[in-house]
Amino acid sequence: MATITGTDPLFPSFGHDDEVDHGTPFVAVSSWHKSLTVKRVMAAAERQMFGTDNPGFCTACGHEQDGCEPDARNYECESCGEPSVYGASELLMEIV
Repeated sequence: MATITGTDPLFPSFGHDDEVDHGTPFVAVSSWHKSLTVKRVMAAAERQMFGTDNPGFCTACGHEQDGCEPDARNYECESCGEPSVYGASELLMEIV
């Protein structure tokens, strides 16, 4: 199980005691929506790498939207309007 060691509220550092539990939601990051799980982000990043999708996730409401570059940060959410959409690969780099 991963332990949180960082001070940045959006992108904490994970100290790996064991392997990351890929079904664990990001509940340790209180500013992220509870539906953003490691498994969900990894699946989207794989679609981005091996397909034609460009998914991103809103950390405020959990909405998945298309048309996001892999390194997207602070895009406006189509659902809630918050500037909280990040590319799937950008989120994945922070948790793996």
